[in-house]
Amino acid sequence: MMGVLCWFGAGLAQDIATVRVADLRLRSGPGKDYRIVSRLDAGTRVTVVGRENGWLKIEVNHLRGFIIDSPRYVRVERFADTTA
Repeated sequence: MMGVLCWFGAGLAQDIATVRVADLRLRSGPGKDYRIVSRLDAGTRVTVVGRENGWLKIEVNHLRGFIIDSPRYVRVERFADTTA
């Protein structure tokens, strides 16, 4: 359970991102050397649960992984934390 709490940020508001390109690679870690977990279609909306070294840690369709954090590939909508 601890891993789940760390991954989701334990109650913090999460950003939503929309994939802007076809065939965006979802990777197992924050870098191009990590294996490809899946590929995302343009228009796919994902939940951003963290950021690491220029990559977004995301969840989509029960998959977790990393996508590049670049406006060329993804548009992030920022949401304020309303739990405070």
